[in-house]
Amino acid sequence: MPYTPNHSRQPNLGFTLIELLVVMGIIAVLIGLLLPALNKARKAARTTTCLSNVRQLQIALTTYNVRYRHSIPYYFKDQGMADWVGQLEPVSTKIDAARLCPEASDPAPHVAGDTWSGLAFNCWGPDPKRFNLRTGSYAFNGWLYAYGDNNHKGDTSGMSPTPDWDLDWYKMIVHNSSNVPTFADSIWVDGWPLPTDDAPVSLLRGEMSNTATGLNGKQVGYMGRFCIARHGKAINVCFADGHAATVPLQQLWTLNWKPGWVTPKTLPKLPS
Repeated sequence: MPYTPNHSRQPNLGFTLIELLVVMGIIAVLIGLLLPALNKARKAARTTTCLSNVRQLQIALTTYNVRYRHSIPYYFKDQGMADWVGQLEPVSTKIDAARLCPEASDPAPHVAGDTWSGLAFNCWGPDPKRFNLRTGSYAFNGWLYAYGDNNHKGDTSGMSPTPDWDLDWYKMIVHNSSNVPTFADSIWVDGWPLPTDDAPVSLLRGEMSNTATGLNGKQVGYMGRFCIARHGKAINVCFADGHAATVPLQQLWTLNWKPGWVTPKTLPKLPS
């Protein structure tokens, strides 16, 4: 019997165009659902790294205090010692790695003659005239410098505001150390906040100048260096007892930055 070829239709094992489009649509939806969760996880990881950084800074400060029996002195002009990084480097090998927040590791764009301050998502520096071109994302609470005698008060020429020369961090922090900030996210190396300081006009820029007018029409003071939206509407702060926390910006006015701090009855309004 002669062979007769079978011309019946073979099954199509591939995908139709409509099926491919459906699959691609499902993948796009899944990506859209997963990306916010991934971004949130990345931000949480960066916040955790930042909290670890400020704890390392506090450990270095404690080591310095134990070794020298006083806090780090304030230096206004000395290039090598004019910031806390230079002063804490001799007592801690981890300072260089801990000085930058992962949310603000790159310097802000600068032009000649500016202040070399940072922004919410940019670090301060590198100032060609100070700090040996170092950069950083954190500030030291300026009220806690050692000012008490000529042996370690450093060069304070040009400093404002004038400190209380009888105060020293090592002698001052006895009570309520869990509410006394030592290091925090900031756009500059240090600051001297006051309860009367206003909030800055922009939480992305902060405010370097302590004489600028704030959002509510008052002088912004040095709180403008700390009041930035680096971790949402919050910054990371390390305290004198060694613990670190993410502090909502309005709560910065409730911390004991200096002796005699009186929390305002009405906390400043923040930019939306």
